[in-house]
Amino acid sequence: MKKLLVLFVAAMMIAAAGSASASDVSLYGSARMATFWEDYSEEIIGNTDGDSDLLWDLQGNSRFGAKFKGEKINGRVEVALNGANDGKAVETRHIYGTYNFGAGELLVGQTYTPVDDAYSGQVWGEDLALEGFGDLQPGRKPMIQMTFDNFKLAFVSPDADGTADDTVDVTIPLVEASYTMDMSNFGIDLYGGYQTYEETFGTKDMDVDSYVFAVGARADLDPMYVKAKISFGQNLGNYGGMDSTYNETYSTFDGVNDEDSENMGVVGVAGFKVNDKTNIEAGIGYAKDERGNNEEEENMSYYLQAKFSILKNFRITPEIGFLDFDEDVAGTDQGDILYVGAQWRIDF
Repeated sequence: MKKLLVLFVAAMMIAAAGSASASDVSLYGSARMATFWEDYSEEIIGNTDGDSDLLWDLQGNSRFGAKFKGEKINGRVEVALNGANDGKAVETRHIYGTYNFGAGELLVGQTYTPVDDAYSGQVWGEDLALEGFGDLQPGRKPMIQMTFDNFKLAFVSPDADGTADDTVDVTIPLVEASYTMDMSNFGIDLYGGYQTYEETFGTKDMDVDSYVFAVGARADLDPMYVKAKISFGQNLGNYGGMDSTYNETYSTFDGVNDEDSENMGVVGVAGFKVNDKTNIEAGIGYAKDERGNNEEEENMSYYLQAKFSILKNFRITPEIGFLDFDEDVAGTDQGDILYVGAQWRIDF
């Protein structure tokens, strides 16, 4: 059944391309292989020896898509062929249309939200980019977005939307905004998001409020570049999409004790362009979560990589990195992960 779905999606894209001129529709894809040796500590594996394994697999974010270009209406459809399931699972990454009305642009559909703007180029973990380790990446969500030059305002599907539970009541969508200021070789990025809904805890109805504010700065000092971002939030575990597969730092609202969690993250990236085909980058991310009764949880990740562009659309990225999960709120060491290897990527 899943194979038929893959073939159906591909056939629809090809049919769309055949029904319009070449300038109206363009197809694209990206094949990405992860080839890493990974060492998991005993705390993660649950034994006294830990575990070391080879990862040699198609990344789940390998994708195939189509872009549609018109006079005022544009669109995009993109699916991922999930390598973690032997290439059989299909995930809709992007599906949206845009309307250019002169003064700005209206977007309807699913794509990255305004707050999602990765500063890091970390490739391990299916292009983890320090997600959940200081950088905030809510992901691709259904939304209605307005763009005016460098300002974006989006009304996004909230994390509790569609909950088949009479204890949760959602009245308004999640609201996100971003603003970018570019000045020659320097730039500043501002991000903000707010979500609220009502949830019943025991016999009490309480408002679960989540918010995030972040500011980032970029400097291109050719051949060097540096980036830094700091973020603050509340109840980001309720916000949705802020954690990654490898990290769940951010906690939720404690309805039993009526306590919010406070969240903070820092990201730093520095790179050097050796030449047109080689780029070296190092990055570090830190996330902290504070909960009631002075409970804290901290996590960190850092990496060093070199991107080698063999051709324009073919690159190999050797990378070594470390993920330190520190202690949980109970003071128990959560372990660490050490990895070394490379990502192989061909865009077409």
